[in-house]
Amino acid sequence: MRALQQFAAAVLASIRKIGRGVGLGKMLIILACLVGVLIGLALNVFVLLPVILAGAAAYACLAQGQWLGEISAAIVISTVSLQAGYFIGLTGRDMVAQLRARLNVAQSRRI
Repeated sequence: MRALQQFAAAVLASIRKIGRGVGLGKMLIILACLVGVLIGLALNVFVLLPVILAGAAAYACLAQGQWLGEISAAIVISTVSLQAGYFIGLTGRDMVAQLRARLNVAQSRRI
């Protein structure tokens, strides 16, 4: 029970640390959201799981000197940010398609 309380306290401390002013944590959130928007504009939902797993593995390999709670909190926050960006891109898919159609100056191939 004590170990679970320590783990929860460490996770909360790392979440506060990411949101407080650590430049790398904010950059990770923004980058994950932008990648999610791009995935939402171009690809299906089945791509999310491999991208999340690849990002989590890359972050876990690159995180040196961090505690497990900090790493897991960063992975969870970036996963939520990636999914939020995906849904933003998914809702903007029709608008981007209309914008691409308007900016296309070539003649249409339709009869």
